[in-house]
Amino acid sequence: RNDELGGVAYTEQAEKLILEMQQNVRTHHRHAAYHEALSEATLLLEACTKVFGEAHPSTASAHNNVGLMHKMLGDFGEAGRHYGRSLELYGEVVGRDHGSYAAALHNLGGLERARSTMDEGLDLGGRLRHNERAAGYFGEALKVRVAELGDDHPHTVASRSALGGALAAVVLQRH
Repeated sequence: RNDELGGVAYTEQAEKLILEMQQNVRTHHRHAAYHEALSEATLLLEACTKVFGEAHPSTASAHNNVGLMHKMLGDFGEAGRHYGRSLELYGEVVGRDHGSYAAALHNLGGLERARSTMDEGLDLGGRLRHNERAAGYFGEALKVRVAELGDDHPHTVASRSALGGALAAVVLQRH
């Protein structure tokens, strides 16, 4: 399918193909078909980069999708690389006070929490460090979300709750 994009810049056909790919990623993810979702998300990232360029919100979102699938498959290093790139791109193209930037921060926090609980090779100190990083990401996301969305928005509540969970883990691991 990516070949259908060729070297062509943005067109209505390219937009339809990208939307179809996004839907396929969501469908595979919803059905826990993470390998298929990763394959489709990787093609989507290539398509977005080709059509929109690297510095574009759609490309940032595509990096996020690839990161999510790597996280779901337990490949935390690749997940972090793509989540980090998504954060960088959102910071550049929409700013650090935008909801998409906050979502990328929240996703990085979620990745750190997953690492702290799922990486069986970690000692207590390693788990603590991941939870401290998670709390930092969730705290940053919360600040942006409160400013942009207010205290009662579901995304704000999600970041506040995630921050509380990460801080509780930090407290427990320090004692």
